[in-house]
Amino acid sequence: MSKRATLKRVQEIATLAGLKGRINEEMKTFEMGFQLDGDRTQLVLVRDTSSKDRKMITIFSPCVILKRGLIERLTREMAVELLTANENLHFARYGIWQTEKQTMVVASYDHLLETLDPAELGSTAWAVAIAADMYERKHGQDTF
Repeated sequence: MSKRATLKRVQEIATLAGLKGRINEEMKTFEMGFQLDGDRTQLVLVRDTSSKDRKMITIFSPCVILKRGLIERLTREMAVELLTANENLHFARYGIWQTEKQTMVVASYDHLLETLDPAELGSTAWAVAIAADMYERKHGQDTF
């Protein structure tokens, strides 16, 4: 199954879950927007993270985005806070992802695609959105 086919399958499952979204061909992600408390919104993305023998997806939402080279802004206290916060999260975890251009603190969760059902996708997408928003609120930054 190609990455495009994986995202089409995610889109089908999302539709069954009552979630609206779109495939972003450029980023190779499926994107969903969530309306949270008040005027807060959160972008949740799904990408294909399959291994050689397993079709997997990662559901994630950026919490903080830093330009590459500014990871020093993530203090030791923030790193410890992220690790400690993971103990209390369900269906999400905090992590740091780096690309050539940026460093992101994200909330994310992984699923096997073959066993993913609509209720599970919906619950995880909401949990990831809420976890990302909690981190943004605490650090005074609204990523999206």
